[in-house]
Amino acid sequence: MRFRCHNGHAFSLETLLVDINASIDRGIWDAVGAVEERESLLRELADAAAQSGRDDVAGRYRAQADDTDRRVRALRDLVLDHRFLGPAVDPP
Repeated sequence: MRFRCHNGHAFSLETLLVDINASIDRGIWDAVGAVEERESLLRELADAAAQSGRDDVAGRYRAQADDTDRRVRALRDLVLDHRFLGPAVDPP
């Protein structure tokens, strides 16, 4: 079975699966990077608030950063788990 895009490129099922898996992998890594950036910014905001004597605000930012860290670990574990996307085809 083969698939053809609107430009006429042909893809086998295996090639299409490899391409889709690579796209998923890139998307998850992009999400991980964005969430890690959020965590970093929250920690910077917490530090700035603490330096200004606003410990209550700093605590809220730190709590959000800690929660963000827990959540991004789940994403990171997912993308690093070779069973998630697995091999494109069963090994011979």
